[in-house]
This record gives sequence, C-alpha cells and structure tokens, in this order.
Amino acid sequence: VINQAVTEAAVTEREIDEVRKSYKDYAFRASLLFFCVSELELIDPMYQFSLQWFQQLAVMGITNSENGDNRKTRLENLISYFTYSIYQSVCRG
Repeated sequence: VINQAVTEAAVTEREIDEVRKSYKDYAFRASLLFFCVSELELIDPMYQFSLQWFQQLAVMGITNSENGDNRKTRLENLISYFTYSIYQSVCRG
C-alpha cells in the first residue's frame, strides 16, 4: 500500500512539474512587463505601480483569459490577455 502511494506521488509530481514548466513563457513575459512598467516611473512619477497591483492583473489574466483547446493555446491566450490588460491599465495611469 505504501509503495503504491509513493509511486502515485512520484507520477503526480512529474505531471505537476510538466504543467509548471509549460507556464515558463507566461512567467517570462510577466517579469519582462513588470520591470518595464516599474521603469516608467523614471519618465514620470505618475507611472508608479505596486507589485500587488501587478499581481492582481496577473491573477485576473489567469482567471479571465480564454482557456483554449490545448496548453499551447492557453498559454498564448494568457500572454495576449495579460499584455493587453497591462497596456490598458498603464495607459489609464
């Protein structure tokens, strides 16, 4: 019984790692946008955004973007939605 549970846990761990790694491109885009947005403050103090604000937009992107038929489509939808929502939010100031 214990060996079976350990085997199932190892399989689950591999599946979780695979899914986690598939979101690397989203994480890369999000970090790139975060540092770009945070540098806008140097242009004008009006452009000051907190990490919490940014995280809320990222969570909204995950929640509100279309799911897609597969993981690749989902990732593309996430990146597009998040990039556009950052653009809209920054333009509003």
